[in-house]
Amino acid sequence: MHFNVDRLDSLILAHLEREARIGFSELGRRIGLSSPAVAERIRRLEASGVITGYHAHIDPASIGRGIQAIVKITIPGTECPNIGKYAEDLRAVVECHRLTGEHSALLKVLVGSIAELESLVDRLVRIGKPSSSIVLSSPIRFRPLTDNPPP
Repeated sequence: MHFNVDRLDSLILAHLEREARIGFSELGRRIGLSSPAVAERIRRLEASGVITGYHAHIDPASIGRGIQAIVKITIPGTECPNIGKYAEDLRAVVECHRLTGEHSALLKVLVGSIAELESLVDRLVRIGKPSSSIVLSSPIRFRPLTDNPPP
């Protein structure tokens, strides 16, 4: 379902996407709305599913999970629908995407050591053929969905 987002909604989204903890009054001051008007617009954006949540960005290395890898896996056709359930049980998996093409799924994993990555790959061999790549750097770690930064 597509929700019609006007200019003020777009400004609110741009600010929230970059600074989710901003208060209604400060956000209102920045975009020229009252605090209650901002609160109502945000409530409407949440209720319509445009805003799906608020998140803290955590440095994985600071909690002992500083090695990031991308694991592509090819799974027999009958098992493809189960990859999400299987991935949920693997603590290191932070994202799981079913794919078209040569591979069945792509997993983004965060581990604390190469040995932990090896153990994960060994577990994945039980359900398919994994291929892993260690991420060296992430020039674009997060790109806001809103087109332009707020004024």
